[in-house]
Amino acid sequence: MLFFILTFTCEVTMVGAGAPEVTVRSLDGKEQNGKWCDWTRDAIVLREVNAETAEKKIPLVGLEQIVFSGSPALASESLEDGFRIRLVDRSDLLAKSFLLSGDAAEVVWATGISQRIPLALIRSVYQTVADDRVREEWNRLVDKPRGRDRLAVRKGKAIDYVEGVISGVTTDYVDFVLDGESIPVKWSKIAGLLFADRPDVPSNPAKCQLLIRGGSRIPVATWTSTSQDVTVKIPCGLSLVIPLDQLQSIDFSEDKVIYLSQLTPLVTEFSPYLAAGKLSPLLQRFYGPRQDSPADVSRGDRDRRLEIVTIPAEAGSSEKVVPAPIESYTRGLSLRSKSRLVYPLPAEARRFEARVGIDAGSAQLGNVHLTVLGDGRVLFEEEISGQTGPRDVSVSVAGLRQLELIVDYGKNQDAGDRLNLCNARIVK
Repeated sequence: MLFFILTFTCEVTMVGAGAPEVTVRSLDGKEQNGKWCDWTRDAIVLREVNAETAEKKIPLVGLEQIVFSGSPALASESLEDGFRIRLVDRSDLLAKSFLLSGDAAEVVWATGISQRIPLALIRSVYQTVADDRVREEWNRLVDKPRGRDRLAVRKGKAIDYVEGVISGVTTDYVDFVLDGESIPVKWSKIAGLLFADRPDVPSNPAKCQLLIRGGSRIPVATWTSTSQDVTVKIPCGLSLVIPLDQLQSIDFSEDKVIYLSQLTPLVTEFSPYLAAGKLSPLLQRFYGPRQDSPADVSRGDRDRRLEIVTIPAEAGSSEKVVPAPIESYTRGLSLRSKSRLVYPLPAEARRFEARVGIDAGSAQLGNVHLTVLGDGRVLFEEEISGQTGPRDVSVSVAGLRQLELIVDYGKNQDAGDRLNLCNARIVK
């Protein structure tokens, strides 16, 4: 009996030590940290980081996101020689290999797990490349309706297609039937495979979305969890097993949150400090609002994140300058003064929330006056500078029809400042 108790205690310690640490974020902006224990139908179960047995159960209702620590930023195409497979429910999954024989495909996912998938669930297969022009050409074709299979063929940086039947796929070529003749086409000439439109497949609504290291985004209808992995069923009915060390985040916000960067404003205005007639389209694009992107293209793309300084340096300090901590966000708006944006509000909108601060590239001089209005009524108004640091904005918009954002000149007038409204969102 003593041996059993010691063995059990050791096992618990090992599982706890290997469990990933996560941050659970709620829609009201609160965060809780801990080690992953379980993900049930209605809660996420965490263990305190330095505890072996103490557990806390956090209801999924009201959650925005679960973020796994140590997860790198998503890359748009992370597999140089891989495939992006789109299923009939519009799930986009990254794979290392794709083979097709008969009415089923053999796939090795980016996680390393192999799986056999009915061909009826596959809408397209894209051979990932780093070239933006080729990717744009593919995106132009992938969602168009089609009565027959299409072979997307590379022509330089353009893509053309031929209609016929895709009858098989090997590692070297695609067997394509054209006018009754079977033609083996080398993968080196192919951008991707577009399968004929399928009859509507019964599906379950997605309750959340998994973001996987490497770039896959998976809508999830149901799930089960262990200490090592999660098994999810996506809306079209396919089940996938995903190791926990491959997870970047679990997002519950799709039907709860609308990011302003996803919306088209009713009004977009920008007035330069020294206006000399109407701005050219090039200057409008340079000075105008940016969505989910850095403050200035001259700083380079880096990972295209919005950055604000968390704790600004003291003005006139004679001490050795230490780089200030940076907050980095993938979603939001970046606005120069003087800008004005007006957005429509959905009927179910409850709150507008954002983390606002001067862009890190102009934190020393940046100073703006931010006003947030709802149906013309002031909801928030404050002077924001790089020296005072960021602010959290959270205002009620229940019952309102329009949200208006005005970024005006601050004390320094126009000093090339730009305000970042990070995670600017409407909460339902």
